[in-house]
Amino acid sequence: MQIVLISDTHISTNLETRCYYQNPARNLEKVVAAIRQLDSQPDAILHAGDVAFMSGQPGDYLAASHILEPLGRMSVPIHYLMGNHDDLNYLSGTMAPDVVSPIENTHMARVKTGPITWLMIDTAIACGEVTGSVGQPILDWIERQLATSPEETFMVMGHHHPNDPKRSDVAEDKGLVDTEEFLHFLDSHPRLIGYVHGHTHAWRHGRTEGGTWLINLPATSWSFDEVRPHGWVLAEIQPDEITLT
Repeated sequence: MQIVLISDTHISTNLETRCYYQNPARNLEKVVAAIRQLDSQPDAILHAGDVAFMSGQPGDYLAASHILEPLGRMSVPIHYLMGNHDDLNYLSGTMAPDVVSPIENTHMARVKTGPITWLMIDTAIACGEVTGSVGQPILDWIERQLATSPEETFMVMGHHHPNDPKRSDVAEDKGLVDTEEFLHFLDSHPRLIGYVHGHTHAWRHGRTEGGTWLINLPATSWSFDEVRPHGWVLAEIQPDEITLT
């Protein structure tokens, strides 16, 4: 089973908009073309948030949906998360009108992909607020998924990164304000094998002290310097392993 992971598309109503000398719309078009050229069609696409350029304008989502439309013709389901540059009403109404979130005033979903179930959580506080939060209602929801599916293995996906003072490549205080509580929660539940996120525009992976995988997706839109890659990730899911390329 193949799952495409993308994040931080940052599409503007104006498709010629550039940021950090890069064009997010043209970069996303290249990603769509690459996905269409895969040897086998992906089973799903998971988007970790920041669909819109900067302030979640309606035209941003219309432009993004137009660029992604070739994937829709392939009947590949695309699941979206909220980022700090997204507007809940416009994202939900344009990109995912049929999604009913399990928690009011959030955009969340549970996505089954073979042996792995993805718990897609909404870490956005408000459009334009750079930091994020998980919060007790979402932790309670995750607990319920674990309780009702005792045989399943889960990956959690959100937009914001856990703050880490050891990271020199991102601002340490721009991620989850409840980082300590969230990482403790992940490490306390062995069937939550990893947390996948975006936000930093930096491709990175590692583990918590308790062994939970932390996967930081690259942005499709731009990187903040010439060293970091931008693009997308292919997750190949087997019964006993997940390979990321």
